[in-house]
Amino acid sequence: MKKKNAMMKGCVWVVAGFKDVDPPGTDPNYGGVFWSFKSDDNAEPVADAGEDVHAWLGMDDGHDSDPCSAYVELDGSNSSDDGLPDPPGELSTLWVQTAGPDVTINNATSAVANITVTQLASNNEDGSASPYVFQLTVGDGQFVDSDSMVVTFTSNSCLASHEEDGSDYHEGDINQDCIVDLDDFYEIASNWFQCTNTANEDDCGEL
Repeated sequence: MKKKNAMMKGCVWVVAGFKDVDPPGTDPNYGGVFWSFKSDDNAEPVADAGEDVHAWLGMDDGHDSDPCSAYVELDGSNSSDDGLPDPPGELSTLWVQTAGPDVTINNATSAVANITVTQLASNNEDGSASPYVFQLTVGDGQFVDSDSMVVTFTSNSCLASHEEDGSDYHEGDINQDCIVDLDDFYEIASNWFQCTNTANEDDCGEL
């Protein structure tokens, strides 16, 4: 983190006290007692846990993950502070997990930490994956702030992409593998001429 000012900033107040009546023999111009103090204008830090992440098994992340895991960075480097108070003059950071199957957070006291996910979370009622949630807390020695980010871990990149943007599958993508191909045609052809009119099968015609 870059310090804005290595010196402590603040406002200096001077209070002068004058006596209304001086004891006999004292200087009538006696100026009283002066007090001075400094007020610290330290601003609260701002935690930024980064963007939510949609990961999948075998995700190509440049860290040689095996086909049954995914390496994910937890990036809190955009957290900010004014460098006060000084000392310490810098932010302390701590990542903790608040939801999802337990994982080990590597470099949990650094702005950028990482995890290796190997377990798919249980699904919600709508079929989406129940996510992992991580909280970043930063402190400047006087104030603290927290922010959270979510890691959704799914079995493949196709599912992850649709969960990330919330888009629907193409109407021709019958098996929902993100590709409209002969596999989808086979799904349709295997049910060709199937009639579900149980009230009057004659209306189905000659199949």
